[in-house]
Amino acid sequence: MIQPYGTNIVTAEGKQWQFHVRITAPPFSEANNHLNWAETLRQAQSLSDSWGRYGSRDLHLDIYALTLNIISCAGFGVRQDWSNDTIIDHDKVPEGHKLSFLKAITTVVKYIVPILLLPTWLMLWTPLRAGAEAYIEFEDYMRSLINSEKKKIDADAGYENKDTRGNLLTAMLKVSASEAKNANKNDGGTRKTTFNDDEVLGNAFMFFLAGYDTTANSMIYGCICLALYDSLQDSVTEEIDRVFDECEQAGRTELSYEEDYPKLKYTLCFMYEILRAFPVVIHLTKMCWQPQPIVWRTGKETDEAPHVLPAKCRMYLNTTGTHYNTKYWSDPYKLDPNRWMNDNHGPTSAARKTGPVKGSFIGFSEGARACMGWKFAEVEFLAFFAVMLRQYRVRLAGNVPKSEVEKQIFLRCAGDITLSPYDNVKLVLDKRR
Repeated sequence: MIQPYGTNIVTAEGKQWQFHVRITAPPFSEANNHLNWAETLRQAQSLSDSWGRYGSRDLHLDIYALTLNIISCAGFGVRQDWSNDTIIDHDKVPEGHKLSFLKAITTVVKYIVPILLLPTWLMLWTPLRAGAEAYIEFEDYMRSLINSEKKKIDADAGYENKDTRGNLLTAMLKVSASEAKNANKNDGGTRKTTFNDDEVLGNAFMFFLAGYDTTANSMIYGCICLALYDSLQDSVTEEIDRVFDECEQAGRTELSYEEDYPKLKYTLCFMYEILRAFPVVIHLTKMCWQPQPIVWRTGKETDEAPHVLPAKCRMYLNTTGTHYNTKYWSDPYKLDPNRWMNDNHGPTSAARKTGPVKGSFIGFSEGARACMGWKFAEVEFLAFFAVMLRQYRVRLAGNVPKSEVEKQIFLRCAGDITLSPYDNVKLVLDKRR
């Protein structure tokens, strides 16, 4: 279902999936983390400056716009800027296009479900026409960008986009070209080693789909929870202030990925607690390709009933059920970042992928097909909150009881593909400094 442009890392299976991993995994590198960190700081500061001049009219929309700008740069190498009134300028349409690049992306997201389910020709004859046109426009933009980057790589194998060095698209094309070159030397070119344009586009789209509203929704849930729980906001802000102070004492004017990102330990714990309480994907699909024995624990450690799942059995993992299981998480409805702390060193690498107890956290899925972008999400989340909380404090708007807001976020959800909060939870930003 999730391949509107071409086969990708999510839809590929077997040897085809292994081939896609070889090319899509390397782009998630330290070079991309550096770009993501720097661009998130830049975008968050621009947004913060805009809040200072005009205020935040809708924090939800502002955060969606922010993450859209970030994935546009760190994902595709296309840098975007805020206009003076905080609303992204969609009116600049290049010659030969009907929509701007960003307008095409935002519209594809708006119509993503019908785009995934319906043929384009049918959508063009329905009220969903705008979604079909945006789908076509986005493909045109991406194919043009892919062709441009491929020509530069063919001319110079060491080519890097000087403004967006490390972006996922260029890195993926470079890996693909390198794989093809090495294979031709080793096996005479008999093995498929390079992506065609459809596969590049398909994977680029998945990078976008997985890295845009997923992180935005986690950030929004984070903002709501900070507004709900003053002590939580105090603890996160205290750490961020300390890191900024140490940065200034070292003579640096902005936070560094190498020096300061590792210091945001409690903030990282806060992120993982948000992902535990509000998992982006509420159920995960897995497939058994061969008979798979499992053990069903019925409550007693010694009472184990073995089962064998047959080949080609499809399974659905209940993310929320796992994350609220009291066997692994005490008082699961309480937001407690400290549960992720490991001797004051933040969550361990293993815990970030599988939970304090293996299998108790599946926010990024688990196993060989776990999300490759988990570090990308960490970097973006931490950089955003570092900038925001250094300058602002977030609170609930109006006189809505906190108990009502808790019901909204714990018992209701919006979103067509990923978990997202209803936008009727209004927030206000108060300037700190």
